[in-house]
Amino acid sequence: MSGHAACPRLTIAQDLTHLVPVLADWILDQAKQAIAARGQFVWALPGGNTPKALFAYLAEPAVQARWPWPQIHLVIGDERDVHPTHPDSNFGMIYRELLARLSPPPGRVVRFWTECPPAVARAHYEAELAGLPRDASGYPTLDLALLGLGPEGHFASLFPQAPALSDTGWTSYTWVPQLGSHRYTLTLPVLCAAREVAFLAAGEEKRSAVQQAMADSPEDPTTPIAQLRACRLRRRPDEAWSHWFLDQNADSGLSSAASKV
Repeated sequence: MSGHAACPRLTIAQDLTHLVPVLADWILDQAKQAIAARGQFVWALPGGNTPKALFAYLAEPAVQARWPWPQIHLVIGDERDVHPTHPDSNFGMIYRELLARLSPPPGRVVRFWTECPPAVARAHYEAELAGLPRDASGYPTLDLALLGLGPEGHFASLFPQAPALSDTGWTSYTWVPQLGSHRYTLTLPVLCAAREVAFLAAGEEKRSAVQQAMADSPEDPTTPIAQLRACRLRRRPDEAWSHWFLDQNADSGLSSAASKV
């Protein structure tokens, strides 16, 4: 096995419009492989603004018709502590852009019941996750965790130096001082246990975060990316620890090592 096998795999497109179909095709390939092997595809979705373009693309009639939606189970990877109808709700965005337009619908959608108290929201979410296969440590195993990347280096709702980074449960309900709000999120061990991890980042405001993500020391205990990378490399030392889908604006000098589309 090559000594470079564990390096992240990079795909860089001219812009988000060109990147989205490439990412969608890659995810569809992951779905087909998982369904052939295990009968289902469990995909954790990101929130935020950048993934909107992906969800809108997947909802296009000609695109969604190619996807085996009844065998795809969607997990909302993190959520703001707002009602599902609130403009800031990740589930609300995903529902408007994708779920409301799919026919047939996905096999299952796992979300935090943010209309309920946090203890109820987490209990229901974790009960849904309990139906998934587990890894050797007992964590539910996602087939794909697709993550965004914030300008300050957060993914899901795991922020630098946040107490949630050390949470060893399945979910965390965490206060984010940078935003002055509470968030729900899958924890680092669950994301680490996913069969595949991919990042989607676009826009100049993400360039610094991407550069830092590729440069961070794996020993840095305060950086979410560094912790995820170290965990993934311990689990799968001979495989790429992640896949990165970037547009040229988010590219931080990685073009020579990337597949370009």
